[in-house]
Amino acid sequence: MAQVKIAISISPNLLDVLDEIASEMEVPRSRVVSIALEDFIEKKDNAELLNKINSSLPDEEISVENRSKRKQMHRKIVKGTW
Repeated sequence: MAQVKIAISISPNLLDVLDEIASEMEVPRSRVVSIALEDFIEKKDNAELLNKINSSLPDEEISVENRSKRKQMHRKIVKGTW
């Protein structure tokens, strides 16, 4: 896939952490940012999917216990992808 350059502004503290992680992983900063952004987007998409699933069920079927069980099942399903 082709790469596109962008410019972002981040805090000095965040840059320090980014540099540490990039050094530990022996990859460029941009790769760390890409990995983090991919992870963020995947988590956001998963949360949106879970909300759609939950909203499609009648409220009386979504007890606190059932909601908790569904969240646990969802976490198990997506755990290996994070």
